[in-house]
Amino acid sequence: MKSFFAGILVMIGIGLISLNGSLTMELGDSLSLGFALSYAIFVVMTGIFAVKCNPIGMSFFSYLGTGVLAIIAALLFEDIPTAFPKSGLLSLLYLATISTAVAFTLQNVAQKYTSDTHTAILLSTESLFAFIFGVFFYGDPYTTRILIGGIVVFSAIILSEVKFKKPSAKKAENSQEVTQPPDEMEEIIYDMLAIEVKEPKL
Repeated sequence: MKSFFAGILVMIGIGLISLNGSLTMELGDSLSLGFALSYAIFVVMTGIFAVKCNPIGMSFFSYLGTGVLAIIAALLFEDIPTAFPKSGLLSLLYLATISTAVAFTLQNVAQKYTSDTHTAILLSTESLFAFIFGVFFYGDPYTTRILIGGIVVFSAIILSEVKFKKPSAKKAENSQEVTQPPDEMEEIIYDMLAIEVKEPKL
């Protein structure tokens, strides 16, 4: 239940950060939502298989399969470029290594030790950090609504990570003592008392 409410808060926060001023969805927002659902399936499947196999090996074959499918799609639907500018090569190198190989491998390894819910909520902070870096490095507009959205996202993270207190060990021990059946020595004492108060036979 706690994770469910945290997920609802994340969706509200992302909406406040990402949607336009009237909080309506455009075509790009709808496409982003569809891809988000697809990525949610990916996160769940990764959580299932990361526990059963080597996450690094799983990452390698994921990149291999994605690369083969991307090459086939590029040959079918795209034109072969005649030149590669230096800036484009550097961007491609960064995308292939840091954004893909390193980031997704770390995610696959981490999902072996955490739940899918925590993973999804932490990954949902992408829009929040995109806004923060956009404001500081690119001069993106800063509004109160976006600030509230960021606070809501952080609140969801805190809610998902906070562990509510369980009954203390002392209380549990006391309740266990009350409900604990008598041991062997107590049974012997009870039997002796029962013999003493027993009326003699006529």
